[in-house]
Amino acid sequence: MKKTCPVCKTIVEIDETKYEKGTTATAVCQLCGETMEFDIPIDSGKDKSGSIIKPIDNKTIVSPKENLIQQPQAQVSQNTDTVPTTGITLTTSSYPNQTDEAYDEPVKGSNKTLWITLSVVLLLGIGVFGWFYYNNIYLPEKIDREAPRMYPIVNVKLRTTPVATGDYNTITSIPYGSELITYEKEGDWYSVKYIPPTPDAKPLKGYVSADYLLNKSDFYILNGIFGNRDAADVIQTSKCRFALLNYYKEKGFIGKVPEDIRTELSLPMPTDDNQWEVFLTSKEKPNQVLFPRAYNPSSKYTDFAVMLRNIRNPNEHMVVAFTFDDDTESPQVFGEIPTYEKSIADIVRQPNGSYTIYWGE
Repeated sequence: MKKTCPVCKTIVEIDETKYEKGTTATAVCQLCGETMEFDIPIDSGKDKSGSIIKPIDNKTIVSPKENLIQQPQAQVSQNTDTVPTTGITLTTSSYPNQTDEAYDEPVKGSNKTLWITLSVVLLLGIGVFGWFYYNNIYLPEKIDREAPRMYPIVNVKLRTTPVATGDYNTITSIPYGSELITYEKEGDWYSVKYIPPTPDAKPLKGYVSADYLLNKSDFYILNGIFGNRDAADVIQTSKCRFALLNYYKEKGFIGKVPEDIRTELSLPMPTDDNQWEVFLTSKEKPNQVLFPRAYNPSSKYTDFAVMLRNIRNPNEHMVVAFTFDDDTESPQVFGEIPTYEKSIADIVRQPNGSYTIYWGE
């Protein structure tokens, strides 16, 4: 005889032949402990052992020999939904008392593996980014920041290769006084970076002849000599500019140099006697610059004569005349004449070796 447990819906079964007909038997659900009653039909007889189940207070209990309440605990198989019992059959589709711990471990392991993978990927990403940033941003900026600055003494050509034959390798022309970031020196050439002074201009890299580059100190000394733009325009050649620069350095002269630059570069302090400039009143001749052939008329280079003006005493002038070696272009001073004249028209060498200066108006 079978009944469904009203609590857990498990099928509970008893052998009605073991009970006296017309009586009521009780049984306990082995799954949830619910007590259930079974009405034994009248045609039910003796049990197989011959024992008669007798009623007690209109209830029937199983004799000790056949006591269904004392049935052994059902053994749950992991591979079937049917629980074997003696006299009681349990049918279930779930395992309510089983914990989820057995299933948590694979999930936890998967999460751990995922986090390890993500961490490795993150570290690799940081490493790659760090390598890229260091080699492509930080290091180039550091090199540029620490590289010496140099300045062209005249307009020069930036070339793709350290060769000065023709214009086939010319990138651009760099104006006098442009700041160049200099890297390595290769023979008579510097590897440089030039940033054109135009909006959104891209830096240009190439080579410039070392013969035309000045360090920062020499550039500011030379640039301070030019009292106006006309002076710089008329004195165009590198040999004449080097002649003036070397003369100023030997004499301890200084032109107009900003105080902060002069302090930074430890240049001479200006006084009444050492502060001179070249100031052209006109590009038309006569003016304050002259290129005669006085010292050696057969030389392949003209001489260079320039009138310096005392910055603190503008009426005080001095004419300095240079000649140049035919092989090296190195300058040599062959005349220094203080004067209150304001321009020079010519310099002529006399047969006795002296020189006559003809003044302008």
